[in-house]
Amino acid sequence: MVLLPYLEEENLDRSARGEALAKQGQLEQAMEDFTQAIALNGELASAYGLRAELLRKLGRTAEADADRELARRYGDRRRQHSMSRDRQGAEV
Repeated sequence: MVLLPYLEEENLDRSARGEALAKQGQLEQAMEDFTQAIALNGELASAYGLRAELLRKLGRTAEADADRELARRYGDRRRQHSMSRDRQGAEV
């Protein structure tokens, strides 16, 4: 998925704000930010991971496990893509 630069920045801002809100105990607002970040980019591994931590704190373990799996899957995909680009650069 390719995002326009301003959408990518908004996405990361929402994820970072959600993390800050969670640390302040504003869990519902943090959940909203993580969910909005995911809505902007459904493959943002970090947002899934952060939302998984929050869901686990709220006792919503099945949802947390599902988000943790998505975080792993999208994180693996991003690493594979990055390694592929690195190999292509080395071949040039």
